[in-house]
Amino acid sequence: MKKPFLIVLVCSSVAFAQTLSTQSRTLSSTEIKAVLSRVCEAQINLKAATCFPKKVFYTQIERSPKSRLSLNLQGSMGSFSKANSKQIIATGVFNDADGIPERFVGGISVLLEQNKVVKTTQDGGRNCSVFALGNGRDSLICTSEGIGQGNLEMTLDFYDIGLGAKSLNLLFLVDNTAGGCGDPAKTFTLGKLERKDLNNDKKADLLVNFEYKTAPNPNCDVDWSKIKGTNYKLVFLWDGKTLKADTTTTKIIKDNDWKL
Repeated sequence: MKKPFLIVLVCSSVAFAQTLSTQSRTLSSTEIKAVLSRVCEAQINLKAATCFPKKVFYTQIERSPKSRLSLNLQGSMGSFSKANSKQIIATGVFNDADGIPERFVGGISVLLEQNKVVKTTQDGGRNCSVFALGNGRDSLICTSEGIGQGNLEMTLDFYDIGLGAKSLNLLFLVDNTAGGCGDPAKTFTLGKLERKDLNNDKKADLLVNFEYKTAPNPNCDVDWSKIKGTNYKLVFLWDGKTLKADTTTTKIIKDNDWKL
């Protein structure tokens, strides 16, 4: 009687596209207090997680003194400043007197471990996903949106908040279908952000999926359901230190003026 022949397939976890991790949890009251104690100077509201921030965190001198910092109550979990640690990043944005996020001002990111502030940086994404760096540490890929000249503007950024507090602008997209009413009209839908080894160097890279539509817009009225969009897959390669667009992606971004 022949023995059964067993084949075991071992697959690398980065060989296949995986949606970026969105590991997050609600900040504890102790963590909120630790953050606001570090960055605020007046009108601290622990329940609402808002305050007037210290001037050192202002990123523009023309920022309105009536504006306040609003802390996102959901923090991103990962190992940011050292491998295999349990840390959380809290992010906040500056809102104007009407509660609207201020354009060009950005926000802050605060790294915490065991309820203590490890680092603060004057960067702040509003919607962040964890991007594993492959060395036991994590970074963030964040999208931020703002209104400029009637247009919806979205940026996609890379943040390595752990060691060097490095940030990198990856992509800038504009939807001019609102107040801007551009001709041609332009709109986009961001899809999955994925990790995948795209150049076979055994390091997971970033794959950005989105749909982009354009249409003539002489009367500021476009039926987008009748407009066929173009689906893009932009590749940003990770070399162990930073993300860099590959040749094809660089050309696509340049041709469409999507670069910051």
